[in-house]
Amino acid sequence: MIRGYESIAFNTAPDSENQIHSDDMAQRFGFQGGLVPGVTVSAYLIQPAVEAWGDAFYHRGAAHVQIRKPTYHDEPFRVAVTAASESQFESQLLNPEGTINGVATVTLDDQEVSLGLPVFRDDPLMPEGYRGAPASEARFQHLKNEGCLAQEFHFDASNPRTWYFKSAELMPKLHQVTDKSVRAFAHASFILGCGNWVFANNAFMNPWVHMETRHRHFAPILDGDTVRVEMRVVDWFERKGHAFADVDVSLFDAKTHAARVSIHQRAIYRLRGN
Repeated sequence: MIRGYESIAFNTAPDSENQIHSDDMAQRFGFQGGLVPGVTVSAYLIQPAVEAWGDAFYHRGAAHVQIRKPTYHDEPFRVAVTAASESQFESQLLNPEGTINGVATVTLDDQEVSLGLPVFRDDPLMPEGYRGAPASEARFQHLKNEGCLAQEFHFDASNPRTWYFKSAELMPKLHQVTDKSVRAFAHASFILGCGNWVFANNAFMNPWVHMETRHRHFAPILDGDTVRVEMRVVDWFERKGHAFADVDVSLFDAKTHAARVSIHQRAIYRLRGN
């Protein structure tokens, strides 16, 4: 059975280069405090899939996640599961007042995914310390025309900076290092975080807000793995005073270049009034 749960939100990035996760910057834009990252909220919404389907989710699962309202550090929350079947459910993350901060539709394919695999392009790797030009229509046009730089990220399940709760014990067993003979699986916060990092490093943004993702798994990322992350700019537009950008991100095994995850991601790269 696919079940909801209750817990306490954890700001995994208070010292991020994206200062929307800091109290000072967030309050300048009218928020109560630093925002819990959207990728962390996504992990909360997806967690019932990991508990119910186990490692199968990281072989053939998919999710569409939308962030609607801010979630704050140390804020109690509840993930409610609705419209559940054996291979699909909808989830909502609700704050103590009952406000829906995020929603997700999560699915598990009946068969192993064999079609629609992202193609490895061997994009040039980003030099260490590189920072792309500030995000703008001109920058996104340049990246769309000329291509983006790739990055590599290493997953270390024992590093507290990779956890999406304050304590590893609050995550599903699949994500914990409890037995050295069994490698922990990378979770949505890390996986979608790879998309955030390559996005923000190709077009510098501060502050910016992760809003929505559609992602699909083809094979798991395990403790000790390094992934190569490639990005392609899809679109950019304005809505209600905010400036948005859409990108496609693909994660590959850094050694074999085998596909691991595909992500379609939307973010506000310039907040209204900035």
